[in-house]
Formats: sequence, structure tokens, C-alpha cells
Amino acid sequence: MFTLLTIAAVTALAATTGDTVVRLPKGVTIEVSVSARPVILSSTTNDLVTVEGARVARRGNRLTVREERNGPAGESPVTITVPDWATVEMEVVNGSIQLMNPPAMLHATTIDGPIVSTGGTGRLVLESVAGAVLVRAFRGDRLVATSVSGAITVEGATGTVRLSSITERIAMRDLHGDSVTAETTNGRIDWVGRFRSSGEYRFASHNGEITLALPPAPSALMEGEMFNGTFSTSLPATHEGLTPSRREPRELLGHRFIARFGTGQARVKVTTFNGTIRVVDSSGL
Repeated sequence: MFTLLTIAAVTALAATTGDTVVRLPKGVTIEVSVSARPVILSSTTNDLVTVEGARVARRGNRLTVREERNGPAGESPVTITVPDWATVEMEVVNGSIQLMNPPAMLHATTIDGPIVSTGGTGRLVLESVAGAVLVRAFRGDRLVATSVSGAITVEGATGTVRLSSITERIAMRDLHGDSVTAETTNGRIDWVGRFRSSGEYRFASHNGEITLALPPAPSALMEGEMFNGTFSTSLPATHEGLTPSRREPRELLGHRFIARFGTGQARVKVTTFNGTIRVVDSSGL
């Protein structure tokens, strides 16, 4: 009884300040739809959903959060707090998305706007058509980030990671999962960090440069494919299928090659059509 009275009091107070507070039952998905305002979402350890700046309704196994028809537009954000075990599906047409410790399952899409996510320990899918995606300190099981015309940056992540951008750069630093894939058509790919001995990595760019900055004495077996590009490394490696360039002996040529660093534990696949592949020492970066 005390809990119900407390929630009722909180809800009544929230109504006077523009907030809505509801209890989220297990098995109910939160569905967020916003047209032209930024969205800020964070998680909490209780089972309450708090929403400011949008309408909330329950429809079967869905709790819908909709932008108020006559509400403020532009810079005023829709602010949402959800339980950390929740499942959230979010669509924003024209506005940014900011996530702070996203919940266990979250899929966020924006047409025109950036996405910034910090923290999180579950599964996270982020999609932007015309905006950058930035992920920091993700400690979950699976991360998927895609953008058509925006850069993708991941600074600290665990679990399976899948990154894709059509035109812009993909930058990764300190990823600790066993499976990482980064693909871009016209952008470059930058990796800074260590390869796990049990890890599998795939980097592919059609027209961009691929730079892998590794600590001294890495252990990786690299399979590479190039057409018009070159391969170079500042770290010791043995290789097959490569010959020195006449123009620059440190640049190696070849369509298909294998490079072994140390004992070759991690498995790395690198592919580029018109770009170059560079392996450099990450010390000091």
C-alpha cells in the first residue's frame, strides 16, 4: 500500500511539472516516436518510467511515448528515464539522441541527427542516416552502429561489435570483444588497441585507408586483399604474397597476402580496393 501511495503521489506531483511517471510491467516494450526534438534517455534500477515533454499511453504489451502535438519544438528535449532491464525501440526523425547507461535492449534510429551513447551493459543497436554515432564505455554483449553519411566512433566496448558507414570514417579505440567487424565504402578505418588472442576481426573499405595501431609485439595472423592499394608495417612481421614497391620499398604490393605478427593468435581479415593498409605502433597514441 505504501508503494502504491508513493507512486500516486509522485505521479500527481509530476503532472504539475510536465512529467509522467508510470510503473513498467515485465514484458512490456517501450516505444518512443519523436519528430523534431532531441531525446535524452537514461536508465535507473527501479521499475518506473519517467517522461518529460511527451505523451505516454499503454497499448497492450507496448508503452508508447509520443511527442506532444502542441508541445514545444526545436531545442526543448524529450527526457526519458527507464528501468535498466527494459526493452526500448526509438525513432527520431529530426533531432539528436543522447543515451546515458542505456537499458538491456535498445534500438534507436534517427534520420537527421547525431547519436551519443555512454555506458550500457546489454544489447545496443544505433542507426543514423545523416548523423554521426559516438559510443563510449559500452560493456554489453552486442553493439551495432550504422550511418549512411556520418562518422562512427567507438571508445571502449566489449562483446560483439558491428560497425558500418557508407561515406565517413570509422574509428575504434580499446575494444575488448572477441568479434569486431567494421565496413565502409568511402571512409577510412582506424583501430587503436590490442587484438585479443581469441579474437576475430574484419576491416573493409572500398576507397579508404585502413590503419591498425597495435601495441608492440602483437600476436595476429592477417589475411589481406588489395587491388590498387599498398601494405606497410612498422612492426615486425613475416608475410607471403607481397613484393616491395619500386617507388617506395617500405610499401608492399600484392592482391592477396598473409602477414604473421608474433605467434599469429588473433585472426584478422583486411580488405580494400583503392586504399592502403597500414600497421603502426600504437605507443604514445
